[in-house]
Amino acid sequence: GPALTLSIGISSLCHNSEIILCTDGLSNTGVGNMDSIDKKEINRARQYYQELGNQAKRQHTLISIIGILGSDGCGLPILGRCADITSGSINMNHPIELLTQIVRISQCPIIATDVSVSRYSCGFKWLGSEENVIHEEIGNANIDSSVIYDFENVQDSETGSLIIQIHIDYTTPDLKKRKRVITNTFESSAQKKVIEEHADVAVIALSAIQKSADYKLQGRDEEAHQILKSTYQVLNNMEKNATAQEELANFVDLAKKLDITILRENDIDLVGKTCYEMKNLSINHMLSGERKTDAVERRTKMSNDDLNAMYYNYTF
Repeated sequence: GPALTLSIGISSLCHNSEIILCTDGLSNTGVGNMDSIDKKEINRARQYYQELGNQAKRQHTLISIIGILGSDGCGLPILGRCADITSGSINMNHPIELLTQIVRISQCPIIATDVSVSRYSCGFKWLGSEENVIHEEIGNANIDSSVIYDFENVQDSETGSLIIQIHIDYTTPDLKKRKRVITNTFESSAQKKVIEEHADVAVIALSAIQKSADYKLQGRDEEAHQILKSTYQVLNNMEKNATAQEELANFVDLAKKLDITILRENDIDLVGKTCYEMKNLSINHMLSGERKTDAVERRTKMSNDDLNAMYYNYTF
């Protein structure tokens, strides 16, 4: 607690700072003390680390946490909230693996800060909300950040067009403000064959994994288990090509790991590490080999110099 608080204070002096917290046990003294059996003290610690994460997010600081394997417990379900809020990573490593893990963390830098998303709907509603326009603060984003949104058709007819628009506002590492607007139209259908033909297995699977992990962190274990179970039943009953079969296999591997954590795991640090990892999982973990290659090629097709030339050389 005190060490992380001091680090966040120091990092506030430099934009886009990064903190890597290595811990071999519970915080047991000073602010953020988790070494207590008093529920009020634990709740106070949970709120404290939540606020630390929010403060780090406001000042564009990334927090990653490394717990040491073999320790008596690091309180990752509580401490990990700081990393979750700032888009950092959470890992459990043997002491001899620390250097390797730190290198891995450095290879996934923040590419945007102050990220906010505004969602506009027409012909459907966002699940969990009755509003047509929803604004959400994301904070930091790295190259692997993946966010899933669920919606449902509310039109009277079973078929029709659903219009979606996403506004993404963000700040680049060189402190330039940017906005990206994405508009798309989807055709809805109630025909099973049409739905299966156009369903994106990787996206459906990622949504289930992220939501299940989030439910587990909230203590909603049965709901977390049922999401994985029902999603597998839906995807397994679909007619699938080779790409979809590979992506289903990816989902099954990750779902088994998460489901074992939900139902059987007693190590709270391993539960915290696995669930935070799955909650922030990248779409790349679900994609088939062919689609993953295409995604990498699209990502590297244009360099920053190419994009800058297109922007600054444009003639009105």
